[in-house]
Amino acid sequence: MLKLGFRPWGGPILPDLFTECFRRKKVFLILLLMARFPHAGELPYRLEPKWDYPFLGAGLLAAGLVIADERSLSGHSIDPSAFNRGDIPGYDRWVIGYYSPRLSLASDVLIVAEGLTPLALTGLDYHNQDEKAMEVWRDLVLYGEVVAYASAFSIYAKTFLIHPRPLVFTENAPMSERTNGDSRSSFVSEHTTGAFAAAVFTGYTFGLRHPESTWVPWVWTGALGAAATEGVLRVASGKHFPSDVLAGAALGAFIGYAVPRMHRFSSLGTKVGRDGTMSSDLLSRMEFLLEPIPSGVSSVFEFRIN
Repeated sequence: MLKLGFRPWGGPILPDLFTECFRRKKVFLILLLMARFPHAGELPYRLEPKWDYPFLGAGLLAAGLVIADERSLSGHSIDPSAFNRGDIPGYDRWVIGYYSPRLSLASDVLIVAEGLTPLALTGLDYHNQDEKAMEVWRDLVLYGEVVAYASAFSIYAKTFLIHPRPLVFTENAPMSERTNGDSRSSFVSEHTTGAFAAAVFTGYTFGLRHPESTWVPWVWTGALGAAATEGVLRVASGKHFPSDVLAGAALGAFIGYAVPRMHRFSSLGTKVGRDGTMSSDLLSRMEFLLEPIPSGVSSVFEFRIN
């Protein structure tokens, strides 16, 4: 039995949970390595190098630029008294007072595990000879695009300074955290965006690669359950308001679905089915533009469907 205790404002008592998880991890890994999933044959999605690699590069560039911009803002301390808790809507204000460093640490550990899950499943397919090296490369490029754009959009949203982190208003939080420049903006939750992007990408692509597998609903349930837990931990730790988490979940889920869904169109403009077969000519035009603008770089991706 997994045990998780609670105490007021102090967050959960995690040792029992972590001890039990570590105790069981060897058994879980053995079962996972023994598992084999019914495979669909050739991957039911394609890469188009002439736009995929620029698309990935632009995403990485955008993520790098917004990360640098965010760090420049977070380098300056803030004055908690400059913020009015009355400006926070009622549907968010109720979480003010939550603060738990251990829950924050748990969310950091969980997001790493969630981010590695798609790579682990792809590696397992390769280990079981269900995927060839080139198919693994396709998965990695697609996932790279998901991670890059989920990071870029979630971090860029924070530059609008919608509202500070809840812990800014929490008196029992250390003043060093309340005045940290990183606390000036919390919308949207980067952790939750990344968690749902990875979860939806994992469930969707696993279902495409193994449409007949009985593991599909379990993969979806586990991935989305972990992502939802990530959102709860971010709120309970005092790092985010509920609106930050809900917006991040929606953004991440969209990116995690949209990227592999777009790649179900081949370079010849045909739609690729679940069984890897291709049908009618649907894609008539694909275009990617990267242009300099006064405030940075503008990227535009356009495709037309008949």
